Amino acid sequence: MLLPVVLAARFQESALLCRADGPIRGPADLAGRRIGVRAYSQTTGMWLRGTLADRFALRPEAMRWTTFEDAHVPEYRDPPWAERVPPGSDMLAMLRDGRLDAAIFGNDTPAGDDLRAVFPDPAAAGEAFRAAHGFTPVNHLLVAQRALLEEAPELAPKLVRLFPATAADRAALGPALALAVRYCVEQGLLPRPLAAEEIWAGLPATVA
Repeated sequence: MLLPVVLAARFQESALLCRADGPIRGPADLAGRRIGVRAYSQTTGMWLRGTLADRFALRPEAMRWTTFEDAHVPEYRDPPWAERVPPGSDMLAMLRDGRLDAAIFGNDTPAGDDLRAVFPDPAAAGEAFRAAHGFTPVNHLLVAQRALLEEAPELAPKLVRLFPATAADRAALGPALALAVRYCVEQGLLPRPLAAEEIWAGLPATVA
């Protein structure tokens, strides 16, 4: 069950890297290119694919996505425009030797003068996202087992109170979740849109 606690939020543009000496000069150059990402379902990849579609008219299927592991949901299968590499493959090594044109990393991006961000000014691109949508993308939210909270509903507000610095309310998270749902449907991560009441289903009314 989803709880209104943001564990991580950040702009994503600095996580998309290419080779410094490569031909890519900006996001528009990614059409037809091979892009690595740890898992197609990775949250950073979802936000970046949404940005590429919204700002540069690059739908997910316009690029060749290369994945290295499964999603955290066993039933999920990558879409046809994603290809799995052989076990043991290294995304950073593939980027550096040219087998990948670009790659999406997590919060800890690799260092080295041989790499640079695909977005020429990642900070400005992040601010452009916030200006367009009004929020910083969320990467991780707190969840709890539904059976546990159904058995003891009083636990939900107690869990939220454990995170006073990052607790939010459902209304404040609404725009981020609504856009994430749209992106997930467009990218083949969800079979259909989810309404807000479905996202928060089962959360006690005592939780904001």
